[in-house]
Amino acid sequence: REEDKSGDCRKAWHKTLGACGGNVQLVVDANIIAAALLKESTTRLLLLSEGMELFAPEFLAEEIGKYSGYFAEKLCVGRADVLLAFEELFAAAKITPVPALEYGRFLEPAKRISPDPKDFPYFAVALKLAVPIWSNDKKLKMQDFVKIISTHELKSKKSWVG
Repeated sequence: REEDKSGDCRKAWHKTLGACGGNVQLVVDANIIAAALLKESTTRLLLLSEGMELFAPEFLAEEIGKYSGYFAEKLCVGRADVLLAFEELFAAAKITPVPALEYGRFLEPAKRISPDPKDFPYFAVALKLAVPIWSNDKKLKMQDFVKIISTHELKSKKSWVG
């Protein structure tokens, strides 16, 4: 009964990261992608490490695209370079985009629980998949329905990151 074991593992994961010895499953927030794009860091190392199974709402590419001018200025490169770097990072991290059709029934509950009205799609994906959100936005922790894991918390729980 493999399904039962994975369900139990997923529930246990909320208490301790990787408690069942499998991949760590997370919905990744745009601020994590932005941090990894802007500099070589712990965030980037975690994002690209083995043992991570990452998901994001399909619109994440659009969200990053809106800020490509800002990233281009910070990195002293062109917007096209930023978009290419984003695509490469997204592919290297093996982030699975989740189409809105798949998490649509979770949008209303997500709107009610998300402390930031712009972040409700991340909550909808997290509710659908029953996994935490990886975000450094402290505001998102102002609710008790979806676990929010910061980069610092993730690093301290994953012994495979220096």
